[in-house]
Amino acid sequence: MVDTIFSFLARHTSVLSTPDAVSKVEALLSKYARQAQQQAQQQAQQQPQESKQQAKDSEDDVQEIITPAAAKTRGASSQGEATPASSAPGATAKANQMSTEEGEEEETEEEKKLLQPERSSRGYKFDKYEWGQNLREVWVNVPLPASVTGKQCEIDYEDGNNLTLRINGETILEGKLEKPIDVENTTPWTIETDLRGNKSLNLVMSKKKRMEWWSAVVEGEPRVNIKKIEPENASINDLEGETRDMVNKMRYDQQAKMLGKPTIDELTKMEALEKFKKAHPELDFSQAKVNFK
Repeated sequence: MVDTIFSFLARHTSVLSTPDAVSKVEALLSKYARQAQQQAQQQAQQQPQESKQQAKDSEDDVQEIITPAAAKTRGASSQGEATPASSAPGATAKANQMSTEEGEEEETEEEKKLLQPERSSRGYKFDKYEWGQNLREVWVNVPLPASVTGKQCEIDYEDGNNLTLRINGETILEGKLEKPIDVENTTPWTIETDLRGNKSLNLVMSKKKRMEWWSAVVEGEPRVNIKKIEPENASINDLEGETRDMVNKMRYDQQAKMLGKPTIDELTKMEALEKFKKAHPELDFSQAKVNFK
């Protein structure tokens, strides 16, 4: 490398052609040699200090790692040591409270008095009747003696707000329905007999307001906690008019965008433009660029 430098100086400069060239080069080399020596000495002095600091940092890290594990051993063998925060009195209660706040809401005193709904029926089974529901309907099932006939059953829900259900003169349910029903879409009650010969009366009422859970069939009956109901998978047909139309529109628009076709809003704008063109044939739209996005 040194040969290359001096060869370059000899061929392309006049530095080496002067009488004092050698002394100048020697002085220059001595200058840079001394600077390099000083830098080397400074690095040699700093290196032990850095090594000591790194060793100290490593020691601290090891202490931090072993401290939690060693704390139990020291705590078991020594007395009068401070109690860890996690085992201090009241810490467990506070942790449970934080867990409750992060998870489900804690039940109120009123909710604790409510019945736990049946998982499958989302209603409840009493001695005289059983009821259940989905998002569309509420049904009531009443066990019947084998001798009971349809003429001995009295069921009235014609106004859509009240229900009367009597069997052989005995009142099973009577009072205001918890929510209104759709009388026109409610199927007539039936009496059925299963394979074991058990007879029962079945009443299926169509909910007027879907997407709502009932806590009881009629007011005054023991109620279930609707917060404990496990919801079913709702289909579009279960949704009410405006909600169903909105969901259908969103599904159509999403599919149209995937296929590169216009959305419902874009189609509406296109139809409006076509009507305007027909109403104004004197206008020339051949060069018009319309963006419906």
